[in-house]
Amino acid sequence: AAVLFLGLVSAFDQPGSTKLWDFYVGQPVQSSPALGADGTVVFGADNGKVYASDAQGNGKWEFETHDAVVASPALAADGTVVVGSSDGTLYALGADGAEKWHFRTGSKIVSSPAIGASNSVFFGTMQKSLFALNSDGAKRWELELDDAIVASPAIAHDGTLYVASLAGTFYAVDFWGKVKWKFKASDRVNSSPAIGPDGTIYFGAEIGRAHV
Repeated sequence: AAVLFLGLVSAFDQPGSTKLWDFYVGQPVQSSPALGADGTVVFGADNGKVYASDAQGNGKWEFETHDAVVASPALAADGTVVVGSSDGTLYALGADGAEKWHFRTGSKIVSSPAIGASNSVFFGTMQKSLFALNSDGAKRWELELDDAIVASPAIAHDGTLYVASLAGTFYAVDFWGKVKWKFKASDRVNSSPAIGPDGTIYFGAEIGRAHV
C-alpha cells in the first residue's frame, strides 16, 4: 500500500506495516497514487509535476505541467496516464511519461478523471464544466452544472455518468451528455460517488450524512 505524506510518497508492507521505501519530491502531495499492473506508481505534486516510480520506489520519469497537480491520475487499459492540472489542462501521457495529447479547459482541474469504454475520459472543472473526451483528446461534449466540480465522476455498467457539483446537486448523465435526472443533497458535496454491484449509488455530503 502507498501512503502520501507532505512532500513524499511512502510504500508499506500492509500485513506487517513495515515501510518499504520513500519517494521524496520536496513539495506537498495531495494527489492519490494510481497503480499500474506492473507495479508502477503514478502521482502528482503541488510543484506541478507528475511522477512515476517502479514498485521498488525508483523514479522512472517525471512530467512537468504549469501548476499544481492536485487531481489523482487515472490509468487507461493501454497504460496511458490521464491527469488534470490546476493549469486548466488535462494531459495524456504514455508509459514512458511522454505527452500523447493535452486538452485545455481554461479552468482549474482538481477533479480526477474517470475512464470509460474505448478509453473515453470524463472530468470536471472549477468553472462548472463536465467534459467528455474521446481517447485521442477530442471533445465529445461539454455540460455546465450548477457549481464547481471537485469530485471525480463514476461510470456505471450501462455508461451512465454520475457526478456531484460542489453545491450539492447530484447528476446522472447519459452517454451523449444529457442529464437523465438530478438530486439535491442536504449540503455541499466534494466526495466521489461509489456504485454498488446492484447499481445503488452512494455519496457523502459535508453535513455528515451519506446519501444512497
